[in-house]
Amino acid sequence: MECWRGAVRGGTLLALIQGEPGIGKSRLAEELYEWCSHQEGAVARARCYSAYGRLAYAPIAGWLRSEPLSAACSQLAQAQLAELARACCRRFWQRTRRSNGRSH
Repeated sequence: MECWRGAVRGGTLLALIQGEPGIGKSRLAEELYEWCSHQEGAVARARCYSAYGRLAYAPIAGWLRSEPLSAACSQLAQAQLAELARACCRRFWQRTRRSNGRSH
């Protein structure tokens, strides 16, 4: 809850839940999400399932499609959206090229 309070005060925080299988991480995350959803501010979440297989960025894509982030993006000016898309594509392209043994 302290992370949430810090975020409401304007901080940028991340809560990481980790542990052995079957100890209730998903349940804890769901309860935290529900609690935060009823508080002040916007809440987004991402989930990772073994069914995603090799889709490493599937949770990130889901997070980016979440209502709070979609709403925030809809408020951006066209120039800001273009810059965001350019930066994301550039970062992805650079990473892909490095992974394939190429530079720049």
